[in-house]
Amino acid sequence: MGEIVLSYDTLFELLRLERSRTELQQLPDNYFASVQALIAVEEQTAAVASGAEHSKKTIALKNLQKIVAELYERRERKIVLLALDKVKAPGALVDFKKLLPTEKAMFDEIVALLARYRSTTGEKIPEKKEAKAATTSDPDMQMVKMLSPFPSFVGPDLLTYGPYAENDITSLPAPVAKLLIEKKRASAIHVG
Repeated sequence: MGEIVLSYDTLFELLRLERSRTELQQLPDNYFASVQALIAVEEQTAAVASGAEHSKKTIALKNLQKIVAELYERRERKIVLLALDKVKAPGALVDFKKLLPTEKAMFDEIVALLARYRSTTGEKIPEKKEAKAATTSDPDMQMVKMLSPFPSFVGPDLLTYGPYAENDITSLPAPVAKLLIEKKRASAIHVG
């Protein structure tokens, strides 16, 4: 997304987008530094104001902090769910472009933790189903390219698939792939 100067209005718009969509939204590359700078300016402005203006600036600062906190919590929740989906369906493709570097590190740590927990408790994803989802020669599976973002879902085999970003390529059970193709959410890819 590049670098932009954040304001109360741009943060509110980023939060609105994050609330209204199931997939992660793109944030500016300099997001964390810009948020810290904006809060520092608002704190300083509130500190030097007096009377009614001080009260108004203090309320504005608290509202700004609430927006930042909610945006963080919503993204954090989506990243945790994305990591859980990745552990359940290791072959699923993940679009890392919308993760900030610190979020990518958090995602990797959560995936590693969940995978380690599953391996120590015997809750591994069955090898047969994992291998079935990864193969393209299986007549019960269909390779597809996603035409638009799509949230995670549970297939008829009770495995979780997705979430998918536009242009992700994945192998899905044939009935699921057929439905997505009919709904124009994916296009078939024929291999070989």
